[in-house]
Amino acid sequence: MAEIIIFVDVNFGGLHTHLYDSISDLNQLTTLGEDTISPHTGRSWANMVSSFRILSGKWRFFMEPNFENQVGDDLGPGSYHWVEDLGMNNDRIQSIMLLEE
Repeated sequence: MAEIIIFVDVNFGGLHTHLYDSISDLNQLTTLGEDTISPHTGRSWANMVSSFRILSGKWRFFMEPNFENQVGDDLGPGSYHWVEDLGMNNDRIQSIMLLEE
C-alpha cells in the first residue's frame, strides 16, 4: 500500500495527514474535529503543504486541482524537509497523484 504524509510546516511540523491514493483536489481534504489548518483557509489542505514524507509508492505533484500544472519531479520514498528544495513553491500544492504502489 502506498503512503505519503503531508505536513503544513517545513521540517515535518504542524498538522499532518496520511494519503494512500491520489487526490484530485486538496480542497476536498479536511481535518477532523475543531482543528483547523489555518485561520485564513479554514479546514482545507489546498495550498498548505510545506513538507512531506513518502513511506511507499511513487507520487506526482500539481499546482492546480485535477492534476494540472505538474511541479517538481516524480518522487519515491524519502523525507522531503521543504518543498522549495524540490523546485516547488511553498504552500502551492493542490493535487497529488499516486503513480505506482
